[in-house]
Parts: sequence; C-alpha cells; structure tokens
Amino acid sequence: MVLFNGVVYLTYASHSDQQPYYGEILGYDATTLQLVKTFNTTPNDTGGEAGIWQSGAGPAIDAAGNMYIVTGNGAFDQHTSPNASATDWGESVLKLPTNTTGEILVPFSDTTRWFTPSNWSQLNSGDSVNHLPGDRDLGSGGMLLLPDQTQGNHVHIMVGGGKAGVLYVLDRDRLGGLNPNDSSAIQEIIEPQGTSLFVTPVYFNGNIYYAPDGGHLEQRQVRFDPVTGNYVSPTAITSTARAPFKGAGVFISSNGSSNGVVWTLGNALTAYDATNVTNPIFNANTQVPGVGGQCTTAKFSLPIAANGKVYYTCFNGQTNLGYLFVSGLFPSTIGIPAAPSNATAVANSSSQITVSWTNNATNQQGFTPIDRHRRWRGRSPGSENR
Repeated sequence: MVLFNGVVYLTYASHSDQQPYYGEILGYDATTLQLVKTFNTTPNDTGGEAGIWQSGAGPAIDAAGNMYIVTGNGAFDQHTSPNASATDWGESVLKLPTNTTGEILVPFSDTTRWFTPSNWSQLNSGDSVNHLPGDRDLGSGGMLLLPDQTQGNHVHIMVGGGKAGVLYVLDRDRLGGLNPNDSSAIQEIIEPQGTSLFVTPVYFNGNIYYAPDGGHLEQRQVRFDPVTGNYVSPTAITSTARAPFKGAGVFISSNGSSNGVVWTLGNALTAYDATNVTNPIFNANTQVPGVGGQCTTAKFSLPIAANGKVYYTCFNGQTNLGYLFVSGLFPSTIGIPAAPSNATAVANSSSQITVSWTNNATNQQGFTPIDRHRRWRGRSPGSENR
C-alpha cells in the first residue's frame, strides 16, 4: 500500500498461490474512498497470476509520479481477449503512470516502461535440462529507487531482485523491454549460491543493505565505476551472522547522515554498524513474555526504530498469541553531582549556625533541589534541622 497525491494504492496477489488470482492495483480517493484507478497484470489470461506481492513491500513512486512494481509468476504475452487488448505482464518490472484515471495501461511498444528478463519462461516453469526449478518469482522483492547519480550515463537507477537470486540494476528512464541476455539491464549481480531475494534493499550513505534467504546480511557500495560501468559493487561486505528463512529486511536508524545503525529481525533483534556490517553490535533473541521459549517473528516483518526505541512483533508458536515488543536503552546512570564551593558557616548564637554554599550541580539528574541555607539548633551542630 502507498499513498500518493491523494490516492491510496493497494496491490494484490494470492496467499500461497491459492487459485484463481490476478495481480491487481486498486486506487482509492483518500478522501471519499471511491475507486478511481485500476490495473490488472494479466487481463487476457484465464489463469491470471502475475501477483504483485513483493514480500510485503508497497509500490515505489518517484518524484515525477511514476510508480514501479514487480510481478511474480504468470503469463507474459500480447494476446487479446474479449475483455481487454492489453499485455499480460508476468515476471516483469513495470513503470506505471499516476496522472491518469480509470484503467492504467502500459503500451507494449513503449519499452521505456517495462523490463522482462530473457529467462522469464524459465522463471515460471523451470528448466529440466539445466535442473532449474520453476516458481522463481521475479516479484518476490520490491524495487529500491536510488538517489540521482552524478556520474555515468544513468542518472535515475533502481535495484531489486527475486527468487532466482539475481539483483538487477535498471535505468528508470529506459527500462528496455525484453532483450537477449538482458542487455538493457545496467548490471546483474548473482547472489552467492543463488540465494533467493525476498526483500527490498535499503539505502543509506552510499550503500545498500539486504539479507537474502538463509544467507548473510550484505552491504554493497553504490558508486559509478568508469572502468567496469558498474553502479553497485559486485563485491559485498557480509555479516558473520546468517539470515533466517526468507531472509531479512532492513531498517536504518541514524542521526541525520551519521551514527547509522542497521536493524534486522529474524527470531532475534540484531543491530549492525552501518559503516561495516561484518559483526553485530547488538543481538537479542525474542522470548515469549512470562513463559520463555522462542517468540517467532513473522516472515517479511521489519523492526521500526523511533524516539530511541525499536518496535517489533512476534508470536507464540504454540498458542499463536502475538506480542508487541519495545526495546530501548535504560536511563543513564545517575552520577555524582558537582561539589559545592564557597562554603561558609556563621555562628548566630550558642545554639544556631547558618551554613551557606554555592551549588555547582546545575546539570545533575535525579536530585531534588534544596535550599542552600541550612541551620542547626540544639546541642549538637551535627544534627540538621530541616
């Protein structure tokens, strides 16, 4: 789901491929909740599919109002039907307009608005000769729109990948259509052991971060290399910790552009220094409150950091009871206040003394201010009368 220019866009697929289903976008007026826009990824195919699921990520929208989505397994063709003459867009990256009303269409002839990998059929159905399985959705992750590039020929780029374990770097201004060997892609990065991507990468301070299925958190530098033409480093800094099944999305907290912390969630809350994610700086397993044992974090879920705290959810696998966790630092330890100065004592009588001093503890915490004048009465000046 995403809200843009007064329209709430909802994307649809299927849970666990329950048939029949179609990839759809429904756009509702945010004020009236009237349906004002629609998009069907496979309008001509009776089997439908080509869901827009992206492991829970919503569509990405750039400053010009272009919406980017990635579809999963499904038909890719230009067949017509009694209902529509549009293209079926399985296994594709699409650039959709948001300045129209009614049905949203992508002309097949406009190759600046779509990209389909050359092995789309293999992603759908597999390859028995090369022993490759099917059901390798391109759209198992969403697209990350990167900041404008100041070097090279591609100013507006984005990255994303799917179950086949390929991270694509694409030019948002000219996606390129369908070409042999994916020649329109700026770059393709093969994940180690072909681990699947069920995540949308995150960008911070010239790096992208993501954790593939069962792999390790990766940090890749984004910078144009005039020698290779690459925009994203093919070599990653990887963490020593292994990501869980389906991988792990990333949330970044920082103080502006400094003190970046990379947070991941996978039956444990883990944090890394954003400058180098090799070793975690914090790790805590999620335990069922009051009971103990593993509190399971749901796939595709993300932690959220705000106001010095991290929020995340998990559930008891035995009872399916869910919990909201809030993690944060304990208050700072109360320190010793600064010593007073200019202490004086004046005897007022045989039974009364006035003591004065300058309070230098102006930044103390946890102390209740008291008057700086105290008087003792009686036989012993060691007995304070308050």
